[in-house]
Amino acid sequence: MALSVPLRGSRVLVPRAYIGSFKSLGGIARNMSPRNHLEYVIEEGTRRVNWSRVHGWLSSSYWSPGITREHVERAARHSALVLGAFREEEQVGYLRVISDKTRFAYLCDVWVETDHRRRGLARAMVRCAMEHPDFSTVGWVLATADAHAVYAPLGFAPLKEPQHWMGYKPSDRHEPTAA
Repeated sequence: MALSVPLRGSRVLVPRAYIGSFKSLGGIARNMSPRNHLEYVIEEGTRRVNWSRVHGWLSSSYWSPGITREHVERAARHSALVLGAFREEEQVGYLRVISDKTRFAYLCDVWVETDHRRRGLARAMVRCAMEHPDFSTVGWVLATADAHAVYAPLGFAPLKEPQHWMGYKPSDRHEPTAA
């Protein structure tokens, strides 16, 4: 299996329970009810997403510097799950999941506004994604350069055999040389 992990200098992590194998059972789509964490509400879907704000966050991140707003919105539309975190009407967090909802889920674009960090909000959003009924049978992976402490308490750990994973980005293509 090949996975493109577009993060420079990152390590891919999976929950300890899934090291060695992924489960393979299906399920029917179910929506998650909004959840509370402190003064925040975590909601599924894109209805309330502030795309200007999310684009600003992601375009300034180390994993997608300069990404266009069009690509941010397209990625969300084609994701298996999008979660937003809100304090009243202000969006303060975002994450999305790429998945087949059966065997595999890639957690990505996890972001909490700077003024709202260190309150457990990122971990609460990830926990909501992991507990979502559509993902009850999947093995999870993610890549991070700097947030291991957020994910480790949820069971994520370095891949047991990272040498089995490969990545590919079209910009990495080598053009044939003239003979």
